[in-house]
Order: sequence, then structure tokens, then C-alpha cells
Amino acid sequence: MKADLIVLENTKIENIVGEFVTLKKRGMNYLGLCPFHKEKTPSFVVSPSKQIFKCFGCGKTGNSISFISEIKKISYINATKYISETYDIKLPNEHEINVDKESYLEDSVLSVTKPIIDGFKSHIDTVKSLM
Repeated sequence: MKADLIVLENTKIENIVGEFVTLKKRGMNYLGLCPFHKEKTPSFVVSPSKQIFKCFGCGKTGNSISFISEIKKISYINATKYISETYDIKLPNEHEINVDKESYLEDSVLSVTKPIIDGFKSHIDTVKSLM
């Protein structure tokens, strides 16, 4: 199994992000001030069910590994190692570590944006039919 998937399956994004951002529970998600840009009104959402974060202010999105990578300014692979060491997660030997960042991020972003895009398309179709 890939190292990043092992880390993602054995951690909770709200715990990892919560070490750097003050999060408040809002329904099923958590809300806080984005650590990537200055803001006064919280627009940073963490979704435990999807294991992703999204800032509706600056647009940054990703999983717990990409969050650590961005916040600590380290590579995705080093962020994977950092989380595994911090949370005592056993990873495969160094030569077996394989990280598929692109496909995971693509899947994560699509899982968040597809329902929004579908909603907009539906709304546009409704408006067109009324004209």
C-alpha cells in the first residue's frame, strides 16, 4: 500500500489541522480562519467525512498531507513522513514508499467541486427554461 494512503487512513484531518488552526464545529464540518492568507471572517472548512480542507477565501484545498506540506513548507513526501512520525504510523521501508499525490488531490477536489458545479448547471438550466 502507498505510504500516503496509509497515513490518510490512520489519521483524522481535523486533529492534524487543529494543531495549527483553531477550529469550531459547524454541523458536520469544522470552520476556522485560513492559515494561508489574512482574513477576519472564517472561510476555512475542514470536512472529516471527506478528509479534506477547503478555503473559500483563497481557494486552497487538499488533504492532511498537503496541509502539512504547505504549512511547514516541506515536500509532500516529507509531510507524509512527518505525519507518520508524529502519529506513530508504521510505513513501508524507505524503498517501498510510493506517493500518488496527483490522483489523490484530483479525487479530493472533484469530490468537493462536482456537486457545486452540478448545482450551478442545474440552476442555469432552470433560468434558461424560464427565459
